[in-house]
Amino acid sequence: MSAATDPVEVPHDDEVVISPVPIHGEVHVAGRVPTTAEAADLGNYRTIVLTGLEDKQQILPYDGHRVRAWVVCVAGPGPVWVGSEAQCAQVKAGNSAAGGFLLPVGLPGLMVAHKDPLWLIGNGANAATVSIVQERNRT
Repeated sequence: MSAATDPVEVPHDDEVVISPVPIHGEVHVAGRVPTTAEAADLGNYRTIVLTGLEDKQQILPYDGHRVRAWVVCVAGPGPVWVGSEAQCAQVKAGNSAAGGFLLPVGLPGLMVAHKDPLWLIGNGANAATVSIVQERNRT
């Protein structure tokens, strides 16, 4: 080997002594990690086809990250009602006057800008197709 390829050794005056760092205390992990099901980060899209005989159903859960959502009755004779769970229960009981927002077919859509849950129910007789678009923000 030539001098250019020989490894160069550097003399050590003192040996390096490695000592462990003392650790005090305990770490204990118990139970399950709580998680919640959430919509996609930027948004989601759904279509619900109603025959007219369904019970009330939640179409938007509470979502602290919701920026806005649109609910559109896109097909069928409709109409449908959207509102709180209690309002949709009133429609099911036959009290449509207390039923929240009446969403007919062909309306450009209902924009929802709050974070609260939103429920849907058909009118009890007619089919309808409802599309939902939700825009979310992580912050």
